[in-house]
Amino acid sequence: MGKSLTNSAKAYPLTFTSEAERRHRALEQRLPRDGRAVYRCNADTVVNGTLRYAGSEVEFLGWPEPHIQLEPLNDDARAIVAYLGRNPVRDRYRMPYRDGVLDLSEPELMPLWKARASKRGLELVRCMGDVRFASQSFRSPDWPDELAIPISQEAKRVVEYYARNRNHPDLPAKPWDAAKSALNLPDLGEI
Repeated sequence: MGKSLTNSAKAYPLTFTSEAERRHRALEQRLPRDGRAVYRCNADTVVNGTLRYAGSEVEFLGWPEPHIQLEPLNDDARAIVAYLGRNPVRDRYRMPYRDGVLDLSEPELMPLWKARASKRGLELVRCMGDVRFASQSFRSPDWPDELAIPISQEAKRVVEYYARNRNHPDLPAKPWDAAKSALNLPDLGEI
């Protein structure tokens, strides 16, 4: 009859495409073919908005998530996986490729926080825009809320700055400038 879909190594595009996927594909087209991380799918999965079957190879420019089950096949992919082994809490807004070149250098770190348990003692709390486990450490580009405990020096600087300037009309939208990979805490002066 028809051929089994699970035995096929073909990729079938899905019909949805987010803005992030469109930007990712535009970057993908600018990279030379030999300068990309190549992985083998160990299970049927969706990578970059495309259904991939077990055994198929995929070029992937982002951070591989453990649940995707990708096996590194070239030097770039192995370097990215090794980097993730050394840096499990990574800056999720920074991609491993910058301007088409693999960049695993350590930039200024985004502030590191820990979520505090809620007043009702709940272990799962909404902290800085995401649902997190209490005492879970995480990096965030956002201003702190009442459940965020600063851990790193960068986070402590953000807390002090926010306490001084929270009502200032020129307060930046976020304390982290993603384009510069650095804190954005300008002197705002008096109101």
